[in-house]
Amino acid sequence: MKANMPLYYLEERRILLKLISEDGMTIMCKMKNRLNVLGTQVDPFHDTAVATFNEKGLITQFKLYNCRSPIIGIVQMATGKGPYVLSAAREELE
Repeated sequence: MKANMPLYYLEERRILLKLISEDGMTIMCKMKNRLNVLGTQVDPFHDTAVATFNEKGLITQFKLYNCRSPIIGIVQMATGKGPYVLSAAREELE
């Protein structure tokens, strides 16, 4: 059951900006969110979503842009595993 629990979830979404292209085929939404990562709040957590639509109004492309380093850092501190382990070990030796 524990494996099915998410490591993080969205507590609050704050939309800062919405833009629509002149042809109406692409939209962009800039957000400043609050996440809960293993019980630790990450605020602000910036996200930018970009969606492109076809002539039928269906999404043909969706991209989410953000920096996941805060999430990875918290998970790594809790588990001892992650991409920053070697960097942390180097800092301890110096």
